[in-house]
Amino acid sequence: MINLIKAEWFKLIKLTGFKVLMLCSVVIGNLCLLVSYLEGMVTTLGYNELVISLKMILYSLLLGYMLAAVFICNEFTQKGFGNALLCGFTRKKIFGAKFIVFLIGFFLICLAFMVIPLIIALANGFGAELAEESFQNILLHLFYFVLDFIVQGTVIMFVALFIKNAVVTVPASMLISYIFFIVKANLPFIEKPVIKHFMEYVYLYQIISFECNEDGFSDYKYIFVMVITLIVTVVGATFLFEKAELK
Repeated sequence: MINLIKAEWFKLIKLTGFKVLMLCSVVIGNLCLLVSYLEGMVTTLGYNELVISLKMILYSLLLGYMLAAVFICNEFTQKGFGNALLCGFTRKKIFGAKFIVFLIGFFLICLAFMVIPLIIALANGFGAELAEESFQNILLHLFYFVLDFIVQGTVIMFVALFIKNAVVTVPASMLISYIFFIVKANLPFIEKPVIKHFMEYVYLYQIISFECNEDGFSDYKYIFVMVITLIVTVVGATFLFEKAELK
């Protein structure tokens, strides 16, 4: 299993697509920071920038699907999964290694998005006393950041294994995601009790509510929805991989 993980890691860092996505993440992170400054939404305080950057994982969604396209979907067309089977590895080990390395790659993309804005902000001073309240707030946002990225990573992998086509995966998944964003933001019927109650149990709804500090946000419901989504997508992705035709 360790050797398989090492092989997947070597495959990831050699991918030109992964290097391009890391660069895009850095550029997008800086552009978001620049726009925020121009709109007066962000101060130069390190504390504020740290908290805000930990809430911006949703912006990495597109890059995550692109990573899945080049790192997971292409394995079906390039017979990477099939070759691993011929080497004597079980499907569970192949899936486990691919899943772990994909999450690491997705985490690095998320980290690249926020690292330069954080360095710039912290260079200007933390801007707040690291007291118990601020420290707990940072830990809480860090916990949400890690939970968000793991859940989004598993959802992305589930979608990639379901579609299996690199060309279709990115536009189809992003179209569904952005339709959800538009519907939530613009259509008044979403506020009807029955519909809103259903929507609140969609993981994207919870992430948006957290990032936008919406009224009625509940920590307990957020964690519950995320944990259930994580379990369902991991089980679903495992099932899809076990049933997939690997050539």
